[in-house]
Amino acid sequence: MEEPVSFKEGPRRFRRRMITIPAIVLAWALSVVTLPLLTAVTLAVDFVRDPMKMPWTRVVLGVCLFASVDVICLVLAGLVWLGHLLVPRWRGERYVEINSWLQFTWGRLLLYGITKLFGMKLKVEGKDCLEAEGPILYLVRHVSVLDATLPIVLVPPHSRVFRFVLKAELLNDPLLDIVGQRLRNHFVRRGSDDPEAEIAAVLRLTRGLMPHEGYVMYPEGTRFTPKRQARILASLAKRDPEGAAYGARLKATLPPTRRGPIALLDGTRGVDVVIMSHRGLEGSSHIHSFLRGEMVGKTLAVRFERFAADEIPPGPEGARRWLEERWLKVDAYATGTEA
Repeated sequence: MEEPVSFKEGPRRFRRRMITIPAIVLAWALSVVTLPLLTAVTLAVDFVRDPMKMPWTRVVLGVCLFASVDVICLVLAGLVWLGHLLVPRWRGERYVEINSWLQFTWGRLLLYGITKLFGMKLKVEGKDCLEAEGPILYLVRHVSVLDATLPIVLVPPHSRVFRFVLKAELLNDPLLDIVGQRLRNHFVRRGSDDPEAEIAAVLRLTRGLMPHEGYVMYPEGTRFTPKRQARILASLAKRDPEGAAYGARLKATLPPTRRGPIALLDGTRGVDVVIMSHRGLEGSSHIHSFLRGEMVGKTLAVRFERFAADEIPPGPEGARRWLEERWLKVDAYATGTEA
């Protein structure tokens, strides 16, 4: 079995968990205890402001749902840890599979709970392309924490063991911290003093990919927002006019970063690539959009497109141009303007 990539933290993770685990349990307890009162208040607010969408009430219920799912899965994570200690069969690769199931349970409860709560429909295209054997490199549009659930939930069971590249800030969610570090993931420290070491860790994570595994990366590097897009384009205009001109063509996505995704594509020759486009989660990118009811009644549309390994041009420059061309189509899908 290939050894997982370690995310070395030492005692820091234990100090963090001493804060984050009690915090999420306290938040969950408060959300449950105050739910009747908060629901009554938000129903009154919604009746005056927006009785058709009832967004404030949905947000209160959504926060309670998120905290409840985290606490339930933390309890399950504790039971899995005990099983790992007491049951020899739960060790090694079996431990990875059990924690992948736990990750799927978290994603399914959260995704379907939120879509039902906000009256959303789910439409999935191209899922049949995932039936062929892997491993597969998934490149996913990033607009919300919820899009992390999409590959976890929608990919067929035979390919549901993932290796994720995630931002280190997500370690503040104790469930992602605990289960995420049991699996073969890497948490990128953005703004690191040693970016080359981060790139090396991203590439090291590709070693030993098995046919039932998927490798998930978000090429934009961070969630899309109009303010963030304007900031990135202003920065590119000073140091990379060609990149700024390309980025200005994108309306709902950020330009793929030049280092991690390109190094990954160039370093994983022989691995098929699936590009995962989606639209409908834009209203979950910020609390203000939640409260305005921008998600209510929307259709969450997801599209999978698979590209054989030999379709990707060799070399970093070829990989960059290929990804940028594909990303224009991701952007068109996100805006609903694709021909």
